[in-house]
Amino acid sequence: MKVVFFLLVILVVTEIANAQEISIIPKPMGLTKKEGSFDISKNTQIVIAEEGDKNTANFLNDYLQHYYGWKLKITNLPVDHSIGIFTKKFLAADNDGYSFESGPDGIIISGNNNAGSFYAVQTLIQLVPTKPSPTLVIPAVSIIDAPRFAYRGSLLDVGRHFFPVSFVKKYIDYLALHKMNYFHWHLTDDPGWRIEIKKYPKLTTVGAWRNKSLIGRYPGIGYEVKRYGGFYTQDEIKEVVKYASDRFITIIPEIEMPGHSYAALASYPELGCRGSGYEVPALYREDPEVFCAGNDYTFEFLQNVLDEVILLFPSKYIHIGGDECPKEGWKACPKCQARMKKEGLKDEHELQSYFIRRIEKYLNSKGRTIIGWDEILEGGLAPNAVVMSWRGESGGVAAAKAGHDVIMTPSSHVYFDYAQKEDEDSLTFAWDGVITPIEKVYAYEPIPKELPKEQSKHVLGAQANVWTEYMNNPRKVEYMLFPRLSAASEVFWSPKEIRNWGSFESRLTTQFKRYDLWKLNYCKEFAERKPVSRIVQPFHINKATGKKITLTNEPSDNFPGHGPITLVDGIQNSKGLLKQTEFLGFFGTDCEVVIDLGNQTAVKNVKVHLYHQKGSWIYRPQFVEVFASNDTTSFRSIGRTEKVSAATGNAVMQVNFNPRSVRYLKVNMKNKGALPSGGSYVGSKAWLLLDEIEVN
Repeated sequence: MKVVFFLLVILVVTEIANAQEISIIPKPMGLTKKEGSFDISKNTQIVIAEEGDKNTANFLNDYLQHYYGWKLKITNLPVDHSIGIFTKKFLAADNDGYSFESGPDGIIISGNNNAGSFYAVQTLIQLVPTKPSPTLVIPAVSIIDAPRFAYRGSLLDVGRHFFPVSFVKKYIDYLALHKMNYFHWHLTDDPGWRIEIKKYPKLTTVGAWRNKSLIGRYPGIGYEVKRYGGFYTQDEIKEVVKYASDRFITIIPEIEMPGHSYAALASYPELGCRGSGYEVPALYREDPEVFCAGNDYTFEFLQNVLDEVILLFPSKYIHIGGDECPKEGWKACPKCQARMKKEGLKDEHELQSYFIRRIEKYLNSKGRTIIGWDEILEGGLAPNAVVMSWRGESGGVAAAKAGHDVIMTPSSHVYFDYAQKEDEDSLTFAWDGVITPIEKVYAYEPIPKELPKEQSKHVLGAQANVWTEYMNNPRKVEYMLFPRLSAASEVFWSPKEIRNWGSFESRLTTQFKRYDLWKLNYCKEFAERKPVSRIVQPFHINKATGKKITLTNEPSDNFPGHGPITLVDGIQNSKGLLKQTEFLGFFGTDCEVVIDLGNQTAVKNVKVHLYHQKGSWIYRPQFVEVFASNDTTSFRSIGRTEKVSAATGNAVMQVNFNPRSVRYLKVNMKNKGALPSGGSYVGSKAWLLLDEIEVN
């Protein structure tokens, strides 16, 4: 018995080792390597059993033609030594799974549905050698596979920078090759309206063009004064929708409202609260004006727009934005205030909710479901809305607990406009030093820990987003997208239990060869990493360094640092770069900490090291107040300051007090709260970013 068991172990280990030679991304549920192989040559035929698999066979042929220089004959007659695509039409499949068998006699693909067969062909493509040859040797394997999540998506923002139809199609192909099934097309925004609406031609004759563009990262170093823009005709939209459908990808259009609407206001000024004085902005707008929520014409306009959108996009979902909507214009608008009084709304957040619910009711009457960014939770969630959680996971958790479906897309892990490496020499979004390397993308888990199993079923899936403020050409988009899209695809498709960074890392070696075959302009930083022989890290030791510290409020997922210890680790930011590991960030909330000095200790001041950059919505605290106690229950205030160095970047707020001996210090850092007037997104939440608390 021991000998038999030992032999079984050897066989299992050998099978696993052989399976690891197959480099498929995303990783299949189950894969067994068998003996032998199958050769694909120009004489090989593709056999399809029904018309529903014709597009899948065509996709394979187009791939072979484009990258290897030849096509295969497609037939519906039985042929030996062929590639057979046989969708199981008798199954009422509720997932897009498939089985795949290859061996000396040929390849047999059995999809649970037509989409499943298409995904099996993507697996076949990843078994094809990456170097063109007259004969393509396919290893003999047996694969059973199905996606973990029903929603596996990616967003392309064409509002900030416009991309031609040819690249949009290429982007869709990238998604198809990674077994992703939703393309979120961000078609309207402040600096550009990109979809033809026949009833309102000024949306494209005016709203699709701006007269200048920002130079550098916001707030920038000036402007390039040049007419810029573009839009998609309705015929082009139909062409792209059909192209995506042939690849089993659903396009979700996004028509932003009530915020991010400045291009529409420039086209039709009567849609704004002020009614005049709008022009398409240069990437970022400073004016807090949005669609007027008190004007019935606004809703008539949007309903007419959506009527044309519905005719173009068969998707069940229509994305209506709902994010980053400043309320300052509504507060000053008599029509909006009258609307609030008539509807019994207590504040402008509820007015936004009224706006969203009214649009949702209209779209529901047309058989469509709205998706909105997690800000639509503020003021009360529309009854049937799907929430896209981007500001961390809290919005998705709240929505799922309330019984709403959610799509997880936190900026901390799947926003591909953030840099991929620390020494990035190309312009990226947000803050210097904020990076989202491929390891971080791969480590993301779309089901939040806080969700019980019953409520986790509301997580439809996840999405990776490409926002293009700083991407003005296709090659830059490719550079920011790859290889992170490959990591995201495995997170969205493969079972959590089989995901393994070591395995993924080894499969990337072959994936990079595919990128080269596709002539992608991908980020090569991961492939070219060299070991660092020496790292020098200065420490600033003080009486709080390494001491026990507790937080009243949890930091944002965007700036988690290394947890509370970040504030007392003795490491102070010196280069003025915002590294996520060096700061704790609080989005609209205060930070209060209690530091246990271990025993009664003589102290005379507390210094709070922080970051201050108004252009990125990062503000110093309103004040820092220090409290002292020897028992953790009876804290008394011993000092407070509102002074801070005015320079942008690293700053220090110091609280001086009479020297004393204490064990516990409570430090309260009051968030700025709402963004003040004079900048963009007035009324939105401010960031509080903290580096170190120094006790002397």
